[in-house]
Amino acid sequence: LRDQADSDRDRMISGSIMDRLRGSGGLRHGGDGGGEGRRLAGLMDQFGAQGRVPLQYRLPWVNEFQKQPLPLQQLKDYIAYAREYCRPKLSVEAAGVLKGYFMRLRNSDGNQSKGDNVPITTRQLEALIRLSQARAKACLRPCVTREDAEDVVELMLESNKQVHTDASGRVDKGRGGAGGKSKRKKAFLDAMGASGRSEFTYADLQGIAARLDLPVGGFGDFVDNLRENGDIGKSFCDGRAVWTMNF
Repeated sequence: LRDQADSDRDRMISGSIMDRLRGSGGLRHGGDGGGEGRRLAGLMDQFGAQGRVPLQYRLPWVNEFQKQPLPLQQLKDYIAYAREYCRPKLSVEAAGVLKGYFMRLRNSDGNQSKGDNVPITTRQLEALIRLSQARAKACLRPCVTREDAEDVVELMLESNKQVHTDASGRVDKGRGGAGGKSKRKKAFLDAMGASGRSEFTYADLQGIAARLDLPVGGFGDFVDNLRENGDIGKSFCDGRAVWTMNF
């Protein structure tokens, strides 16, 4: 079963995931919203009283404003309280932000071919939802606001930019490991084929990745994407997992 981008199907699946994690009925709740400190405050003022201030401006201002660390016990109590009593629900507005980001990555416009897209699956969509819920929980909010979701999308955009940008500053969608028509994927599958083996353990796959100098971080996602794209299969033999090539 190949996980190929399809606008209608992606919209249906992402909507189903949002409905499931938002809970019955959902919530309709929008976001509220020294010299170095004055400079940073001035940068934020350009967005106006009602505009969302990007994290790249907000975080330096907080770092400048909050000079003293919070007392350790107070921080522990805060985290313990949030874990015990805060269960943020996904709001309709936040779901729309995350779904829109997911759809843009899955189905990019312009001259870019689908094989060149930054790979993303419903697994990453659920991770975006969990990050948004964690963002809301850190503020003890009962629901995930639009701003929470926008903060998470901004983090993901910056993360993708760092992962998929080479040393010369050019965007290379083949960097970072998984999916699409990346050179790393092709090299990995070629190495599997050249080994002459029909079955591989997870340790075998890790060994191939090590020989090719593939990044260790996110290797599980890399393997999962190969499975979702139909390039490799997974089965169980005598209680242990084995992977096979599908072509």
